[in-house]
Amino acid sequence: DSLLAFGSWDCKVYLYDCENGYQLSAVATQHNSYIRSFDFSANSQYMMSNCGAFELCLFEADTAMFLPAASRLKDCRWSTCTSAMSWATQGLWPAQNDGTDITTVDANLVNNPGGNIIVAAGDNFGRIRLARYPCDSALAQCKLYRGHGGASQISKVRWVCGDSYLITMSAKERTIFQWAHDADDLAAMDDKEAVPFDLDPDVRAAAMGEEATTALAEVKDPLGADLALGDASADVNTKPWLSAIVEPSDAPRAEPAAPDVSLKLERVFGVQVSSAREAIAYNVLGEVIWPSACTCVVYSKQTHSQRFFLNHTAEVTCVAVSPDGRLVASGEKGARPVVRIWDAQTCVELAVLGPFHRQGIACVAWSEDNKSVAMVGRDIEHSVSVWSSATGGWDDARRVAYAPGNHEAVYFITFLDDRYWGPAAQPQSSAGSGSTPAHPGFLFATGGVDHVKFWSMEGRTLTASRALWGSVGRVQPMLCGCASGPRLVTGSVSGHLYVWRGRRCEKIIRAHESNVTTLYATETGVVSGGGDGFVKLYSSSLEHLRSYGLHEAQVPPLRSGVKAVCAGLDKDGVNITKIVVATESAEVYELAKDSGNWTLLGEGHYSKPEDGAGGELWGLAPHPTNPDIFATSGDDATVRIWSISQGRLLRKAQLDCATRCVNWNPTGTRLLVGLGGSCRGVRQKKDGAFMMLHAETLEVLYEGRDARHWLREVKYSPDGQSFACASQDQKVYLYDNRQNILRAKCDKHNSYVTSLDFSDDGAYVQSDAGDFEHLYHSATDGQYFKLPSQLKNVRWFSWSCIYGWPVQGIWPTINVERDTNDPLPPDPTSCHRSSNQDLVAVGYQDGQGRVFRYPCVTKAAQSIPLTGHTADMPAVRFMCDDTHLVTIGKADRAICVWKITR
Repeated sequence: DSLLAFGSWDCKVYLYDCENGYQLSAVATQHNSYIRSFDFSANSQYMMSNCGAFELCLFEADTAMFLPAASRLKDCRWSTCTSAMSWATQGLWPAQNDGTDITTVDANLVNNPGGNIIVAAGDNFGRIRLARYPCDSALAQCKLYRGHGGASQISKVRWVCGDSYLITMSAKERTIFQWAHDADDLAAMDDKEAVPFDLDPDVRAAAMGEEATTALAEVKDPLGADLALGDASADVNTKPWLSAIVEPSDAPRAEPAAPDVSLKLERVFGVQVSSAREAIAYNVLGEVIWPSACTCVVYSKQTHSQRFFLNHTAEVTCVAVSPDGRLVASGEKGARPVVRIWDAQTCVELAVLGPFHRQGIACVAWSEDNKSVAMVGRDIEHSVSVWSSATGGWDDARRVAYAPGNHEAVYFITFLDDRYWGPAAQPQSSAGSGSTPAHPGFLFATGGVDHVKFWSMEGRTLTASRALWGSVGRVQPMLCGCASGPRLVTGSVSGHLYVWRGRRCEKIIRAHESNVTTLYATETGVVSGGGDGFVKLYSSSLEHLRSYGLHEAQVPPLRSGVKAVCAGLDKDGVNITKIVVATESAEVYELAKDSGNWTLLGEGHYSKPEDGAGGELWGLAPHPTNPDIFATSGDDATVRIWSISQGRLLRKAQLDCATRCVNWNPTGTRLLVGLGGSCRGVRQKKDGAFMMLHAETLEVLYEGRDARHWLREVKYSPDGQSFACASQDQKVYLYDNRQNILRAKCDKHNSYVTSLDFSDDGAYVQSDAGDFEHLYHSATDGQYFKLPSQLKNVRWFSWSCIYGWPVQGIWPTINVERDTNDPLPPDPTSCHRSSNQDLVAVGYQDGQGRVFRYPCVTKAAQSIPLTGHTADMPAVRFMCDDTHLVTIGKADRAICVWKITR
């Protein structure tokens, strides 16, 4: 009590001696802006201060001598903590510069030695944060509160009565708020009692998936994760193929106008199960809704038809249908994602929520009255937000509250029944000498890696309360959850159901032999699905009623793990009559509850467990004579044959290696399949091999291998006498089809070969490479043609090369004066000429497709856009009669069939 200090607007701190008549004893003059705050050490020997120039300075308290070496005081204990810029408060500042200014802080250091020390902070947006002291990392979890206006900065926060109350002030609003501090002593005790579940690390990692890995990467690099910084130094690559462009002598007239055709999405094969959770649902008509790439599919079992919601511009990561089945909320992945609200019957968009979150939407849930939606983002903090519509029509949607969620991945969010979880069901708590207001009740719950949280909402403030594991539960990742009356049920990696009443774990139930991946609750029961391939039905009191195994299906899945379930009710909306199930290998089944019969509704390519969510789809080949059939192949080591008119898979073959290219022989009796390739960049045991399959039985007829690396493209000559294989090893291998022997190699490329075409007479081959080369070779002996003009009048049987004279207009125009921070326009990744040779379809790096007139030789050419994929389109193909166009997405593994109308 010997010194009195004042921080002034004149950039100085004035120190007065209280024992000598308050005489001025020293002046600290080191700062370059007005003084914001200062603190004394516990022994009154030192002082630290902050100023408006965001400086932290340290002084001797009696002389005001500046101490330039902060390390001298690294072990100093401070009597107060009101400096927002210090080691103990640095974590209150966001990892990125989002405009937040921490204007005031205070920690309950007084009369709380070694106790539960909390630091409170106010910012320039009127928000109050509570965090554990010291808060030395921007990744530290905090609680967020609101009361002051969003445009009014907090001028002061101070603890009073020890830490029973917090006082906050806003100078602009001239308001003073008193907050009651109710310490969560139960959670503190539970931290000592809770015991982690002893899980195999590989089992744990496989169950948590890419979301947990992404969350860990974001924790290691928060700036890179949230800002998604691009490479501003990227430069335009030189394109040597331009020198190979030679106009034919009888070049057709190029027409820059858009093609005189229309395209409509008719069918989508595939369901997004590897990166989306709880991604299947029924609407009010009993139709099934699931995501595929950028599209939400509404499938009618009665008519075997599909409708589509196409407004998303990025991969759909979650889908939730309102309790009455009339509205859908679907979230997407992206730097600034949104959630779209749309009609479940008409697919008409009603509202767009956001952008608010970052990196993507992890999960979304509806309230019982259809007037509120809660969602969790994939940003560093997995932030939670609540949106509402007063009318329920969602034309008046607004965000009402948000808060940081958890730094670990969050896998589910579910609203709780107000009858059992609302204010009336919560006990009143007390703090200090007076009683605090009654508990507002819990609105919803979230869960994920080693945590479950119960959330309450007061005004614009969301508050999370940690679940109490106690001695009953074992801490482990919770992969799914649902509210069933007075209980919250969560599914764990160990295969147990955890049953919560209030915040406490009431009991655990052994449900599956593997992890519980999905849960769905109705008024009369709970449905669970597990990695063991079983779907189980429980009563509302969680008594086991019946088990259904996917191995009992007439067409069993390739991988039986269940990824999502949803129950359909009878006409009265009471009893469960059917269950729709999505599997790990991207099949969709409908299960009849009473009979136990499985009906296959759809299927698609999938990502193998060792590939995480990164398995890719590359191969696409239309039948040469039948306009109804096409084949696909991918990293899941399957070759599949599809029917457009029947809208289903006709047959598939499971191979022993990934396959990224496929082609029919001219008569359509054989399939040529190129093997190898991996999204992880690892070598496969059959890289560079090829197989010949019987088109009807998919039986292997022949297998050979000459290439050193995996094959990117395979093609038959027009007469079927020879075939070519383009390899990652920079060569094109030419074979005699009659004896299946290697005839020649084309070895002039300097990079991997991406595509190739035969001439009409089968005498020549043109090919593209990864270094933008376009070369010509003899199909007989592999001789290289140095002068492209030698073949300028050759007619090509097909055109799938993205380099060349007739497709030069498909490349985007690049402005050399552009800002270097602006992204480059996407390059083409695939193209295909129609059989009538009047159209060319092109797929681009951003997942967008376009249809131009052929030839397309001017950058001013107009086109018809195609949307539906998320990233690279490795192949686009016209059917042999040009009535349909098929496109595939490499990362999303979706197959889109477009109807062409002339």
